[in-house]
Amino acid sequence: WAREARYGFLHRVAQACGAAICVAHAREDQAETVLLRLARGAGPGALAAMAPRRPDGVVRPLLEVGREELRRYARVRSLVSVVDASNDDLHRFRNRVRHDVLPRLSELLGVDATGRLARLADELRVESALAEVGIALVLDALDDPRRLPIAALSTEAAGRIVHAWLARLGVRASRVQVESVVAVTRSARPGGRVDLSGGARVERRYDEILRSGEHTSELQ
Repeated sequence: WAREARYGFLHRVAQACGAAICVAHAREDQAETVLLRLARGAGPGALAAMAPRRPDGVVRPLLEVGREELRRYARVRSLVSVVDASNDDLHRFRNRVRHDVLPRLSELLGVDATGRLARLADELRVESALAEVGIALVLDALDDPRRLPIAALSTEAAGRIVHAWLARLGVRASRVQVESVVAVTRSARPGGRVDLSGGARVERRYDEILRSGEHTSELQ
């Protein structure tokens, strides 16, 4: 709630002033986000972490700059900064990653783990963008957006295609639900069904799967 209120305020001020919104996420923030999402079982798209520009226009120009470099810059320029005391609370998962996990990982491996993870996020962002282009070509070619031929799911990218297909239809599916849909398409049985959130479901009808359930009339 606080985050939404903060960005809502910033957008109102930016619009009134004709200005852009820039936030100071640094390289360490990027690395922390990669590890946090990895711990939650995220896929390649989510592991790309924070993009230099958000869909709402907010810009992150400092993602490739380390915190210590930013601190030195602030000292040289006599800029005043404020440190939130909650950043030192080790009960928070991100703070444990920041103060314990990342420094220990760098020490044990003898490498700059922060820099490596941040670079991995950049590379995964490129790979995800390329994958999205290919998936879009598949979905744009559908005669009926609610129906997906099983033949389109014959590759290892089946899960990502199903996830993107459902997202286009306004359905948010978990990893488990997507895997269940893919399993139905792999089954020798010609029929099957997976219940999703919000009353939606996916049904297999021989050589295709169909998104059905609540609100499907809006898509016809």
